[in-house]
Amino acid sequence: MGFVPTKPSKTDRTGRPDQADRIALTEDELREITGFAADCAARVLHLFEQSLPADPRPREAIEAAITGREIECGVLEFEDGPRASLPAEIPPPDAHAYYDFEAKYIDSTPGIVPAPLTEEETAEIRRLAVDAFEAASCEGLVRADFFLTEDGEFVINEINTLPGFTPISMYPQMWQATGVGYPELIDLLVQAALRRSTGLR
Repeated sequence: MGFVPTKPSKTDRTGRPDQADRIALTEDELREITGFAADCAARVLHLFEQSLPADPRPREAIEAAITGREIECGVLEFEDGPRASLPAEIPPPDAHAYYDFEAKYIDSTPGIVPAPLTEEETAEIRRLAVDAFEAASCEGLVRADFFLTEDGEFVINEINTLPGFTPISMYPQMWQATGVGYPELIDLLVQAALRRSTGLR
């Protein structure tokens, strides 16, 4: 008779054997399951090797071109749930055709906080930012980046789960405009972390 430890599949570590549930197996069953596990491991390794590109050069992502204004919104986890800040607008750089590294970090144009939007547009992007936060099961903080198309539609570009957080970064600036200063912002993040349970969530 042998024992096989079991544990939840959604975890990043293995617990001690005395903390895991155990299933009693006969020797034949134990040999069968270990053989099956070894076969699965071999198949996964084979699939991984097959998926490696023959060409080692980095791959490029191809995305649809969207014409519109770049609007972003901060989301912060409060005790009663996530809330969104007032949005900001990132104006296009005058001297650059593309928003590349030089345009972003060297010749950057200051963001506009709050973004010049209608009340309806402001309410809509704040709602969408919270929806994105919850849909992706985020915690703590995110900066949700959108495009506002010429048709008046918000299209989400990305969720940044680790936005810039210096006092001059856009995320703290958006919350400053919303009425949450830098020290309070840090305090709220610490409080959210302390409320969060440890282990599998």
